[in-house]
Amino acid sequence: MPRLLPNDPYLLYLVRFWSDYKDKKQSERMVHLRSLKLIREEERSAVMRRLEEEYNEMILTMEAGIAELEQRGCLYDGKSLKYMDVTFAPSMAWFGPIEKLMGFKVIDNEKCPCLYKRVHNLMGNQVVKSTLPDGDKLMAYAKSAW
Repeated sequence: MPRLLPNDPYLLYLVRFWSDYKDKKQSERMVHLRSLKLIREEERSAVMRRLEEEYNEMILTMEAGIAELEQRGCLYDGKSLKYMDVTFAPSMAWFGPIEKLMGFKVIDNEKCPCLYKRVHNLMGNQVVKSTLPDGDKLMAYAKSAW
């Protein structure tokens, strides 16, 4: 039977650490995105540049963690989903709206090949695809909220 979490205590720590890191950093960025509509127009471009820098920093940091988790067999292998995949997949749905509204790539293949590969592998999984929210609905929500 496939396991979501590894048995090895160190690998368990790594998976939980990176999942928590992603959740906290992503949540912080989403709060900042929602606050954009409260910012005066003349300050908006500077805030958006800062958000892009923060996203890039978060994604580059995640790249290192994802590379290690992949190397240690703690991620989706084409057969069964793992804990990190389950926690990461829902945030993938937001990449499209963020990219369209903010005007920058969230995950770039050249800067983050492991993360880019992870997203595309997960998007190829039928369970993941069927459970992600509709991109058009998320975009409509994002436009109204941001």
